[in-house]
Amino acid sequence: MAIILNISQPEEFLEIFKKEIDEGVITSWSYDEDGDFTLTNAEFANKAWLHPYVKENEGITFGILGRKNVLLTIVEYSSYHSAMIETIILHFNKIIDRISIVQPMISDYDTHSIDYGKNEYR
Repeated sequence: MAIILNISQPEEFLEIFKKEIDEGVITSWSYDEDGDFTLTNAEFANKAWLHPYVKENEGITFGILGRKNVLLTIVEYSSYHSAMIETIILHFNKIIDRISIVQPMISDYDTHSIDYGKNEYR
């Protein structure tokens, strides 16, 4: 489920996002040296990372990366996506033209190592 942001200045958005994390304005996320974002709460920290794929003058697509040799649970998967969308709406709603999502397994941006459990709609 890639998160697609239509935004005119994607690099600037990422700089502001990281700055707000660094300054403690956004506390629910951290980022690593690769620029990938992970949740900070104890339940989900470092279970996955959202990687921003920048398309200059078009926007950003966030794809999820899991841990090596570990299936990402559907709960972790959905929690990361919903938390990122919530953060964008809370902090950046005035600069985003549109937010859209693509269902799992269709996007080449997301990991395909997902454990759907007993979800009958997968």
